[in-house]
Amino acid sequence: MQPRTKLHVMRYAREPSTSSAVVIGVRRFAAVVAIVCAACAPTNVPSAATAAASTPSVGGPAIGGTSVSCASFPTLATASVAPSPAPSGRALPSPAPPGTYLFEKSATALLLYSRGAVRELSLPAPLSGSRAVLAPDGSAAHAVLADVKAQRMSLWSSSGAQVALDIPFLGDVGIVSWSPDARHLAIVPDADRVDAIYFAGFDQPASRFVPGGLVFDLEWRGADELSFFSASSRDYPISGATLWDWRAGERPQALVKLDLAGWSAWRSDGAVFAYPAVTADGTAAVRTLDVTGTAIVGDRTVLTADDVTRSKESCGWAAKDLKVTFIDWQGGGLLAVGLHALGQYDYAVAVVHEETGLRGIVRSNNSCFIPFAHWARATPILAVPLFGPECGETTLLNRTALVDKTGTVMREITVPRKGALLLSDIATWAAIPGENELTVLRVNGPEQRFVVPIAKFLGWCCAE
Repeated sequence: MQPRTKLHVMRYAREPSTSSAVVIGVRRFAAVVAIVCAACAPTNVPSAATAAASTPSVGGPAIGGTSVSCASFPTLATASVAPSPAPSGRALPSPAPPGTYLFEKSATALLLYSRGAVRELSLPAPLSGSRAVLAPDGSAAHAVLADVKAQRMSLWSSSGAQVALDIPFLGDVGIVSWSPDARHLAIVPDADRVDAIYFAGFDQPASRFVPGGLVFDLEWRGADELSFFSASSRDYPISGATLWDWRAGERPQALVKLDLAGWSAWRSDGAVFAYPAVTADGTAAVRTLDVTGTAIVGDRTVLTADDVTRSKESCGWAAKDLKVTFIDWQGGGLLAVGLHALGQYDYAVAVVHEETGLRGIVRSNNSCFIPFAHWARATPILAVPLFGPECGETTLLNRTALVDKTGTVMREITVPRKGALLLSDIATWAAIPGENELTVLRVNGPEQRFVVPIAKFLGWCCAE
């Protein structure tokens, strides 16, 4: 089963600077990658610099504003290296890695790799961007196609289905969010105006909605139920935003208006919504809404800045300086809450249980920032990327830490610069896309590594 995901919301992060906080932003408009922690979850990711995946060596102590006692990660001596071309003519690995993998061969062809064999899927029209996903069971690939000659869009499936997509033809659709079962999708055609949203699927024509503001933060509550925000501005932090619920075949319903919007998330069952808030003393907090259908039936605080500053990892932090940068749910009721203070690399992730509160914190060192984090779908293992020009062993490398449910770092794995590490359902395997290859790594159990020499990785499933 494919979980509710955030594939649609690509988050583009800037490098931190001393003059301004990193814009971690709009899940829809703003991040380096959207990491989806699921082996049965197809995952869309952009390419990254080529690099082998390996466990980094431990470097010296952190220097500068964060003391060794506060940082959860060592500082590495970063070597400056130039990229080298990937070797040509590499064979597929034998034996093959477990799972099914989807790649983009060209604008009119996809590649499906499974059990050591590659199958080409020809498309009747060009892809609209890289708008292709894998069905949760790996049985089919689905895509948004743009027929320039006919000036029309369509939904296509390798299972044989192709239906017209009645939306404005812009050549390259701006924002696309596929449902967990990859049968429905939400589309914001114009990524500049973002004033209209469409709900469509293989079994229903596109429905249009104009909320009277800018659309952002698309996320699925279920296979046929979408949520999104609208507001007069998409500059973060966003105030006065309306949270909408949209079920297939129905009209959108307004759920609530929030004073502070963005960086929010639904629990996997769609019954609880976590969002950033501000307490009476003006400091950051995270609250949750219990939602039954479209009715708000509960509202509570699960984390405050004061909770954070009482932890040993917060030395040097003041509650008034903390900001929430992202929120991610794990199915067992755990939250990963991103935090940033005033310093250039003053980042952390708090592991929080919705009932019992703060469990632990991992904090970046003086050369890494944390743009987001994602849980494995079916087990409480958290992937925490550590990015920065001097965060890895070389200038072409960064790293990702695996963190458990108590906020304890289990291990670190090297990834390409600003690269993704995608965990399988129970965090046995990780997929690490590179510019010209995909590395599949066993991260729980005896070390196994497979390098698949195919570029433009789009998604995977079924590794376990």
